[in-house]
Amino acid sequence: MIVLLHECSPHMLAIEKASHVMPWTPATLCSCFQENYHVYGWYSENEPQQLQGFYIAHQVGDEFTLMNIAVHPASQGQGIGRALMLHLIALARRYQASIWLEVRVSNSSAQQLYASLQFTKVGQRPNYYPLDEGREDAIVMCRAADD
Repeated sequence: MIVLLHECSPHMLAIEKASHVMPWTPATLCSCFQENYHVYGWYSENEPQQLQGFYIAHQVGDEFTLMNIAVHPASQGQGIGRALMLHLIALARRYQASIWLEVRVSNSSAQQLYASLQFTKVGQRPNYYPLDEGREDAIVMCRAADD
């Protein structure tokens, strides 16, 4: 079940830390609870108190930017990421908005998910993502607004 999140939580911070190579700081993550940001979380029907994933999208006019999406590693492979993305697509439809995102070049599973949801590659940002040693390129993808 997907619900609007109203505040940053320890569960959200734990998912962020467990899910990303270079997780956002708590301050950055918690700063997204303001106007023009849409923050939604996935809760299992079996464990309604346990957040298992979330996304953060920033809206400017008729464009959404997926700022962050994370599913706890223990819950990955169950369709939660797809469900969160479908929710974002439905939200963007209400505003007749396109959706933009960046994805690590090494994250082929996310790229496949986005491509299956009609996102297309529109560019690449060199050295966009930090790594423990060095940096990694990002692929820029877009899903046009539905008519």
